[in-house]
Amino acid sequence: MVGQCRAVRRLGLSAALALALVPLVLGREAGWPLWTWLSLAAALPVLAATVGWERRLTRLGRQPLLDLALFRDRVFTSGLLINVCVPAAIGSQMFTTTLLLQAGLGLDSRAAGLEFLPLGLATMAASLLGRRLAARYGQRVLIGGTLLSAIASLLMAVTLRLAGGSVSPVALLLPLALTGLGNGLTMPPLMGSILAGIAPQRIGAASGVLTTTQQFSGAIGVAGVGAVFFAVLGSRTDAAGYAAAAEAAMWCVTALMATAAVLVGLLLRTGAARAARAAADRTAATEAK
Repeated sequence: MVGQCRAVRRLGLSAALALALVPLVLGREAGWPLWTWLSLAAALPVLAATVGWERRLTRLGRQPLLDLALFRDRVFTSGLLINVCVPAAIGSQMFTTTLLLQAGLGLDSRAAGLEFLPLGLATMAASLLGRRLAARYGQRVLIGGTLLSAIASLLMAVTLRLAGGSVSPVALLLPLALTGLGNGLTMPPLMGSILAGIAPQRIGAASGVLTTTQQFSGAIGVAGVGAVFFAVLGSRTDAAGYAAAAEAAMWCVTALMATAAVLVGLLLRTGAARAARAAADRTAATEAK
């Protein structure tokens, strides 16, 4: 019976996400029929009903699927939003850049894959180097990584704005390499930085929420930023149209990564203040003894 109840609650959360994602993915090609708008409108009420049920279970002393107390923790909520912004930005940038390279600039799959080689190598190098940097500079590496990714997507947007349909794939190599560096410095320490401020008894629940959010955020980014891409592209099939659409997508990616950088700063400041209070409490307890 308990297992059935938990399955129903998981279904409620999944339904809320599906009601939002499916119309974003299929709506444009279907011509945005009535069902897509009804689905989007129903997503929030379904999510609200599911959260309300979880709160009721908490008040009754039963075991909720979500530990709602986590969402009253500023460290966790900041980290959760970062965990939404970063995967959404990464997923949408990879998706729209691939469309630009293949459909817009006419590269075949091999050439488009090679275009991403600097990004992959930079990500690998930054991930390996990030451990040493984190040991020396702590969580400030996260700010550097998110800012670098934001600068990289901004550089790509400016490049596309200036060159338009005549943009060379070579001109995109530097922004992609910088993106790899930023992502490599951001993703490996992200989860640990968020969980560092969570009480030990809640780490399991927090980790589950963060992992699930990370998985869905990539899809949300592809759907949302992809919708912007295709809205700007419209019926155009030329290189200039794809460049304009990719530029619009890169502005969205820049906004996501810049938001993540601000939230990382908030996360670090809140975590530092909490650590200082804990140290003061320990000192006071020691002196009292």
